[in-house]
Amino acid sequence: MRLGDGLTAKFAGFAVFTMGCGNAFAQTAPERVEITGQRTQGTALTQPSTAGSRLGLTPLDTAASVSVIDGERVRELGLSSLIDVKTLAPGISSAPNPGNGGNLLSSRGFSGQNSVKQLYRGLEISNAGGVVSFPFDPWNMERIETLSGPASVLYGAGAVGGAVNVVPLAPSLTRLEGRAALAAGSFKSLHQAASLSGPLALGLGFRVDASHRSSDGWVDRGESDTVALSAALRWDASERLRLTAAWDYGEQHPQHYLGTPVFQGSPAPGTRRVNYNVLDNRHYFEDQWLTLALEWQLRPNLALASTVYRIDHDRAYRDTFTFTYLPATATVPAQVRRTNFRDIAVAPQRQYGQQGWLRWDTQVGAVALQLLGGVDLSRMHYDREDNVLAGTSLVDALNPNLGVYLDFYRGESRREYVMRLMQTGAFGEARLSFGPAWSLNLGLRHDRHRNRRDGLATPSLTFADHEGVG
Repeated sequence: MRLGDGLTAKFAGFAVFTMGCGNAFAQTAPERVEITGQRTQGTALTQPSTAGSRLGLTPLDTAASVSVIDGERVRELGLSSLIDVKTLAPGISSAPNPGNGGNLLSSRGFSGQNSVKQLYRGLEISNAGGVVSFPFDPWNMERIETLSGPASVLYGAGAVGGAVNVVPLAPSLTRLEGRAALAAGSFKSLHQAASLSGPLALGLGFRVDASHRSSDGWVDRGESDTVALSAALRWDASERLRLTAAWDYGEQHPQHYLGTPVFQGSPAPGTRRVNYNVLDNRHYFEDQWLTLALEWQLRPNLALASTVYRIDHDRAYRDTFTFTYLPATATVPAQVRRTNFRDIAVAPQRQYGQQGWLRWDTQVGAVALQLLGGVDLSRMHYDREDNVLAGTSLVDALNPNLGVYLDFYRGESRREYVMRLMQTGAFGEARLSFGPAWSLNLGLRHDRHRNRRDGLATPSLTFADHEGVG
């Protein structure tokens, strides 16, 4: 096998065959086989990654378990959901459902939105209601970086299971590039997508991506529909200064199916494809991200990075989601009891903040030293509407008369509370390299969270103040 660096591997082999019905065999003369190939340059293990450090280290140089999933390979595989892509990383599994935004991960025995941090462009949405629904479409993804293990030093409180960062494709400054996709599948599933990127002027480039997916689903009334849009401008003002402005938008109408009743350890007979949700059910998620990033090489060994951002998130639910199977009797056919009628008309969440760091590189004799210090500031406002889960109805198990929400429960959503979260974080990293084989990595982070909750349904006022060091 001849590799890109000129190495050659040679194989000698032989073939064996039997003759007649006995044990005699004959051996051919050794055969020389030569395989020629080319070494892949710039693999994921040798390219800088942000998952385990902000010092620009490669996964091979990072003192942690880091994996990188290439976006182009994901699109070649035809995966339609980012939650499926994230589970390609070693040790990552998922448990998505509409209640958690269809985007919950588990790692190392830890599960939940606060245990496995999920980031986009290196930024995290404050998890006020246990729901993280963006990003969800892999069309504009350059790569996904996963850090397995405690990530609090990098990303703050929690993150005991790990962190997953989605890095989108960047604008091109050199040539006009475009791509499109059209796909169809079973259950009337469709995907239409397009991208365009290229230069607008010297040092100025743009990128736009759009993706739409829809399906009728595999159950009755199992339709789903999603739209993902993104746009970015990149301006290289000089060889040392770069500004990037980006806008990302996502809208999801997931499949309105919340499961089937279980009887004696398996789905009740004949109910697997029956959708017991009310006819006027509603599942809806909307996200919008605005970011402005600066990268400035102040001196050859001194770099500054800063990102300011605003994130808007909203969601709505109207459904019933608990089903109990009641077997048929001599006089009554099999039925399903529906309970827990839920209505959340709106639950808007707004977050804005700034994240930045300063990095200094130097050499002291044979020892290379990298130092980084930064701040992470954010403010979040969350307005929670909800209802008291109640209501019940009985429907035929095989031919249900589903009705609408208000036929069975009058408890519609009302404003429950308003929450404000102020988060301040300071972090630092240091790396000492004693040649190519030995290095020492250090990290430290301090976080302070101030929370105010104004109860509206039951008037109350609650304050909380927490600090943590990692």
